Amino acid sequence: MTGKDIPTGDHICRYCKPSSTVGGKLMAEAFQIRRNEDHLSVNWIEYLGVQDLASAAVMVSELLRGRGYRVKPSGRMAVIGVGTAMSAALDAANKRIRIRHVPRPDDESHAGIFGYTYDDYEIAAALAKQSQSFRTS
Repeated sequence: MTGKDIPTGDHICRYCKPSSTVGGKLMAEAFQIRRNEDHLSVNWIEYLGVQDLASAAVMVSELLRGRGYRVKPSGRMAVIGVGTAMSAALDAANKRIRIRHVPRPDDESHAGIFGYTYDDYEIAAALAKQSQSFRTS
């Protein structure tokens, strides 16, 4: 695990493809880690210097497009507080997750959610339920 823990008062943002949403509502699949990965990729909002969550969601969707990701207009941007995410995982599955800053050369705001696996569906569902959903830009 690399990077430093993100403060519990900060927020993270994740792009959710259209197949992980129903009527704009986020489903657990939006936060399900792939079998071969040790963390779920997200972006640290406060690192970007944006205070408004809707504006941050737009900024992250533009950042991802700039990195070559296919951010579809029918997808959603999920935003959740770090402390809220940690509490949701603890309440749902009695597991402690960590959200750490894991910058990449082409994405300094990149972060990861560590401490759960593909099989921890309850955590993925809890994170989806606690997240705010915003339209992509």
